[in-house]
Amino acid sequence: MRIFWICFAAVVFAASLAIHAFTFLGDPMRAIPSVMLLHVLIFPPFIAAILYLRKLPAGQRRIPRWLKIGGGIVGAYAAANFLLFTVLGEGGGPQQRDGKFFLMEHGIILRELTRAEFYQHQAYVVRFFSSGWLLFSFIAFGLLVAVHRANPSYGEEIKDSLEATDLSGRPVLLPAETPRGAGLLAILIYVACVAIIVAGQPLLNFLCVFPLVAFAVIALLRRVSGFPQGQFDTTIGCLSVVPNFFLAIRWMTIVREFLYVAIYAGLIDAVHGRLQVVFSRLVPAHLSNGQLFHARAWAALLVPGFLLLVCGFLGLTYMGEEIGRLLRGFSHRNLAANEP
Repeated sequence: MRIFWICFAAVVFAASLAIHAFTFLGDPMRAIPSVMLLHVLIFPPFIAAILYLRKLPAGQRRIPRWLKIGGGIVGAYAAANFLLFTVLGEGGGPQQRDGKFFLMEHGIILRELTRAEFYQHQAYVVRFFSSGWLLFSFIAFGLLVAVHRANPSYGEEIKDSLEATDLSGRPVLLPAETPRGAGLLAILIYVACVAIIVAGQPLLNFLCVFPLVAFAVIALLRRVSGFPQGQFDTTIGCLSVVPNFFLAIRWMTIVREFLYVAIYAGLIDAVHGRLQVVFSRLVPAHLSNGQLFHARAWAALLVPGFLLLVCGFLGLTYMGEEIGRLLRGFSHRNLAANEP
């Protein structure tokens, strides 16, 4: 079975490479309508590789150097291709409706396409996905080859390895408490940021970049227990994850629109919120003053927008953890004071 999965992964990788190369010459979906089937075929060998790798004793789970180098190259190419697709794809996907071709995003028309542009954008889509197929199939192939070469003997080796892993002696971090001043500051900034995001005022949302990015950096640099260094340390921090994620999406969207209006209509209109980007399911997107919408520029702003989304989520959730630690500290002190 391992030989079968190695051959399966090799065939998927070769097919992905051929389709990816074809996108530079034309639209593979026009020539082979079922080409997106590879989007499903990459997963069986990848899952098989993970399952085989987990059966190996911990001491034999060595990733070959050629796999690390090759995976790094393919991964870097896939990341670069994602950034390029963000710009070339203009933030949408090609669709045909009533004999016309449109560039659409979640049912919203960005602009109308010519027939040649439609097939070109389909090629961009396949190129984007096929770079991911290359990465998944290459990693699956490399891991399966590494596992096959290891030729492990199962049984007591796995048991001993698991016991050694459990007794690895890694230090367990005790829950940290937040100083009262830092906790109160976190509450103040968190409440202010949530109110600003919900209100939707463009300039204030843009100014939220500074505290949210600062808290995100602090979260990544501090070596304390809990999010994001490990599992959540407080119930409040854990419960805030879902609302913080949606708040971060809304915040990123508002800041992205603020930057777009500032670039194409002027900073004054952006600051006062006089103009907005109007999306419709019936007509192409445009500014509220009727100005033409630049889909490629809007898509390019998605790159810093993604970074803002990550920073916003990290910053808000870290503040939630700080608030939880502060309340936990109050609770512990009250219990200690009530003890006889």
